[in-house]
Amino acid sequence: TLEPVAYLVGFREFFGLDFEVQPGVFIPRPDTETLVITALDIASEIDAPRILDVCTGSACIPVSIAANCPASRLTAVELDQQVFEVAGRNIQRHDLESRIELLQGDLFAPLATDAKFEVITSNPPYITDSEMESLPPDVRDHEPHVALQAGPDGLDVVRRLISEADRFLVEGGALLLEIAAEQSDAVVALFAAAGTYEPAHIAHDLRGRSRVVWSRKTT
Repeated sequence: TLEPVAYLVGFREFFGLDFEVQPGVFIPRPDTETLVITALDIASEIDAPRILDVCTGSACIPVSIAANCPASRLTAVELDQQVFEVAGRNIQRHDLESRIELLQGDLFAPLATDAKFEVITSNPPYITDSEMESLPPDVRDHEPHVALQAGPDGLDVVRRLISEADRFLVEGGALLLEIAAEQSDAVVALFAAAGTYEPAHIAHDLRGRSRVVWSRKTT
């Protein structure tokens, strides 16, 4: 099958900025700009927001936030070694090494135990196991499955994020998760079941579909 154009040219534009991508690195999508816009809205109410991006991939999310919120300081976490290196180059490309700390590891594992953030963002894997086979061939055959696939209902990583994020959020801090439109009700319910968050909000992408579910920590 045809290789994605972004891999052939070696970069993809996202939020008006250029990002290096290569085979093995998830290609930034316009839908994810909804996550960045929502995070920037929340961060704009905070003097010097500390923001964490988990499953950072190409680092398009933290770089876009940092470039548009000069007072923010960011931490980005990526598990895969190759992707981690590309993320580092994208942070350097935009001269943001002094404001974005890049850590390698699984979700919250590389963070200091007392780390605290006003905002946590993530575009985690959220494709169901059965949906993987029906993805367009350029995605299914070329993009990293670890960045896409997340169990029978696609929410394996989302569950971990919701259950583990609260201890890294300040009181009133927000957790923002990109999801598939049909998962929004399930994710709202997961936030409610956790017992440590306010009722969740849904942000819609440019096509009007549920794209981001977010909530603030209560306790």
